[in-house]
Amino acid sequence: MYFQPFVDSDSIARQDASTAQRDARDAQADVRVLTQEVERLLMISEGLWELLKQKTDLADEDLHKKIRPGGPGCYHPGLPQTRTCPH
Repeated sequence: MYFQPFVDSDSIARQDASTAQRDARDAQADVRVLTQEVERLLMISEGLWELLKQKTDLADEDLHKKIRPGGPGCYHPGLPQTRTCPH
């Protein structure tokens, strides 16, 4: 088995920097993809809400009541869905 007694710290630092740069580029790409997905879902939600308002007697206030913090539609990522909100 070959063992190199002296480690080239410059080489290790360059490898670490290269890995960090690659990780940062990957993270930036992930953020771009997720941002596009959020924007797409926002457009879909807005379109669906507009259709619901046109086809029913619902108003913006009805939606606000449903999704406001502490309301029946309150959601906490990472926590199980419950009927009551902890707010």
